[in-house]
Amino acid sequence: RWIPWLDTGDKGLEIFTKALEHAPFAAWAPKARMRRAWLLDQEGKKLESVEEMRIVVRDYPDDPIHKFAMLSLANGLFDLAERGDGDGAFLREAHQLLRDFQKKYPDATENGWVRRRLLSYKDAQAKRLYEMAKYYRKEGRNDAAERYLAKVLIDYPDSESAPDSEA
Repeated sequence: RWIPWLDTGDKGLEIFTKALEHAPFAAWAPKARMRRAWLLDQEGKKLESVEEMRIVVRDYPDDPIHKFAMLSLANGLFDLAERGDGDGAFLREAHQLLRDFQKKYPDATENGWVRRRLLSYKDAQAKRLYEMAKYYRKEGRNDAAERYLAKVLIDYPDSESAPDSEA
């Protein structure tokens, strides 16, 4: 390397972390936080990445990057939910975030993606309920399983899990 002290790999995460510790509300801080979130995501630290994006959404509502932080956060929450979201908290937060995005940015070009993502929310939520019903059926608790199957049919009748739930 031509810079001798940079021989241990990417120091971006460390640099952004230290810079944000010293100036959390500088003009460049929202972009730095988003970059830090991306680097955390690349390292497989999804929860930390999501938390960093939550800070951007919460602390910088008037910054131009806020719009993209909302979308990135919703996407990250959906990813976490797909890996296992026992109580559905990640899915509910992502759903609410996308609804808030539609209210705040009604003319955004990203609203087509948001609408498609909201539809996938319904499928993910129905799948989660269906999986819970299968678990309860396996445990011999048919009454609980039937409640979850009925919830799928009532709340998400057009989901991919609805035909299986009805069967």
